[in-house]
Amino acid sequence: MQGVQYARDRGKRELLTPVIGMLGLIEDLGDITTAAFKEAGDLIIELGNNNGHIGGSVYLATIHGLTRGDAPPIDLAAESNLQQCLLGLIRKRLVRSAHDCSEGGLAVALAECCIIDDEHEALGARVSPDYGDLRKDRFLFGEDQSRVILSAHPRHVEEVLAHASRLGVPASVIGTVGGQTLDFTGEFAVAVGDLRESYNSALSRILAE
Repeated sequence: MQGVQYARDRGKRELLTPVIGMLGLIEDLGDITTAAFKEAGDLIIELGNNNGHIGGSVYLATIHGLTRGDAPPIDLAAESNLQQCLLGLIRKRLVRSAHDCSEGGLAVALAECCIIDDEHEALGARVSPDYGDLRKDRFLFGEDQSRVILSAHPRHVEEVLAHASRLGVPASVIGTVGGQTLDFTGEFAVAVGDLRESYNSALSRILAE
């Protein structure tokens, strides 16, 4: 099978997961947009739909010890629209940060946005979740494709939403950057200092086990 490798272990033939590497060219260094929240008072915007897909998710494996279910489906047209939308927003300098929402879902992506920049003080966020018809765990940890978390100055938010609408990309304001906690209103609040400590010490804890 082209593109797939096999290994032999004690006479068994095992299928190994193929790995794809990619490189890109950034023509303007001013277009580099990192994941970390930058300024208190910025608004947080989610691009894409949260359908609460937890098949094959980190949530199932970590919390329930289950490795089962199909990976979330992808709509290639929707993914293309989202990427074009994101590139346009970055090139227009309308967003300060952008981070994919994949492994771990919305809650994990927001935690990473709060703490991922070790060179600057961590910034918290207050999020007002709208669960709709979704179960809370699916809303927080679902790993649906084609989702991005942005932050933008309030004066740019209307233009961000209009740009997304023109390209048919769902977009909604879900919270505000600031404070020293990641606060899902009415659900939980975690100090960003504790999140950063847990994140930065993860490898040493695993190796010590």
